[in-house]
Amino acid sequence: MFWCCKRTSLNPSSIVQNMKNPEMQFTVAYQKYSDEIFRFCYYRVFDRDKAKDIAQETFIKTWKQLADGVEKKSP
Repeated sequence: MFWCCKRTSLNPSSIVQNMKNPEMQFTVAYQKYSDEIFRFCYYRVFDRDKAKDIAQETFIKTWKQLADGVEKKSP
């Protein structure tokens, strides 16, 4: 685990699993995790614009999965 993520508890499925509305699931996940995901991306690429793009792509993929009703399992 990377040092920038040691103090986080990233577990989106535990927060949104009981919500039926994909829009609400996405909103809750975004509000809770967007800053942490951006920081993680930034400490990987050390470029603010690239980190924003990567974080945005993460949430686009999340939205598509929620809209399709797909929950990705952790390994």
